[in-house]
Amino acid sequence: LTVDTVTGHYTFELDGEAANHLAQGEQFDFNITFTATDEFGAQKHDSVYVRVEGANDRPTLTIAEADKELDVYEKGIGSDTPADSGTAVGTDADRGAEKRYSLIDKDGNEVTSITSEYGTITIDPDTGKYTFTLDNDNPAVSGLNVEDIIHEKYTVRVTDEHGAYDQQDITVNIHGANDAPTVGYTSIELKESGVYDNPDNAQDNGNSPTVDPAKPGNSYVYPGEH
Repeated sequence: LTVDTVTGHYTFELDGEAANHLAQGEQFDFNITFTATDEFGAQKHDSVYVRVEGANDRPTLTIAEADKELDVYEKGIGSDTPADSGTAVGTDADRGAEKRYSLIDKDGNEVTSITSEYGTITIDPDTGKYTFTLDNDNPAVSGLNVEDIIHEKYTVRVTDEHGAYDQQDITVNIHGANDAPTVGYTSIELKESGVYDNPDNAQDNGNSPTVDPAKPGNSYVYPGEH
């Protein structure tokens, strides 16, 4: 407050920093008393009534540098980190402000979960913690090579109860891995060679002569001698 002591003109300038804590519609009232004095010392007092009304301040979103990039790794040889997390922190100068956190989908809607070709990112609307979980069962993930890195960007937003918001982008780095080779299952059937497998005598029906290697001269064994 300033006043011209000659003309009596006064000006009140609001300290915006001090008044920022006022919520939208919140009011702060006070009186200022002025005194007019003539050359003989006679005085007259009067008051001016002042009302300060709060307005909505936009919330501010902060994300630590370490949380602006998430890294997840495909399951493979020496690699298995399917999830990574970070936390967004929203602040609002307005007293009693309500905040909620969200992700922004491709249509501009505030959501708490988005699923892509490679996995799903979710955010807690109350705490601002977000997590990306890789879908190792998806062919798009299992098809990544060990040196492949896929970058996906997502927008994190904090919104107050009046719809004012602030937002930042984060990046998810999806790393491929070396997959272990696989061997197809097969079977082999082996059969001992004997009189029944003689190519010249494919079947012994008990009526045909066969060769008995235990008999001298490899003589024939006739029916009835088996």
